Amino acid sequence: AMLALALITVGCQWLASRDVAAERVAIQRQMEFKQLGIDLAAASDFLTNEARRYSVFGDKRHYDAYWKEVKETKTRDRVVARLRALGAPQAELDLVEQAKQNSDALIATEDSAMKAVAAGDLDTARKLMFGDQYEIDKARITKPLAQFQKAMNERATREAAAARSRAQAISLVAAIMAALTGAAAIAVMYGFFGRKVVRPVVRLSAIVSRLAAQDYTAELPAGGRKDEIGEMIGAV
Repeated sequence: AMLALALITVGCQWLASRDVAAERVAIQRQMEFKQLGIDLAAASDFLTNEARRYSVFGDKRHYDAYWKEVKETKTRDRVVARLRALGAPQAELDLVEQAKQNSDALIATEDSAMKAVAAGDLDTARKLMFGDQYEIDKARITKPLAQFQKAMNERATREAAAARSRAQAISLVAAIMAALTGAAAIAVMYGFFGRKVVRPVVRLSAIVSRLAAQDYTAELPAGGRKDEIGEMIGAV
């Protein structure tokens, strides 16, 4: 029984350490998911800001930064690839795809504004980039992205909470099993000590008390013990 308890305790401790590691991974995933959502929203805002700055200042640096994000950095593609690698649900990926599809009108407006800047017509460029239609088209992108962030964050939070609950439950079981194993060990030691030491000493004490009362009918325990108690029996 002691061996079985010890094995169960070791198994529970191993499971607890594994689930603690799983909780740590889940928390790291939660943080990465959140950062991916931030990166995606930031990339959309970056394009808007660069296109608007170009339409206001006509500085080609903003034009170059805009197209570098679109053609080289490709934050959206990187985020989607990482989400797939992390096993994100298709429903979340669909929201990102919806935002991409809704971005066509916005990109067309930004392209027209940049062409107007190149032609020296900054007034038209500004009207395009700061007009009501641009805000409407922008909202058609930011809304599914916000929904994506919300769904992703809620899912990641649930995953981390589930991992934490499993780790806590297994840790509790491991602690209980360790306590039971300790109690069983103490009980075994107490039983062994009581049988081998305490009982013989108590019995010998009673015999000595009878002898002290001149009751010489008291019988000593059988000899043969080679320990201190055996020496005490021999002395009596």
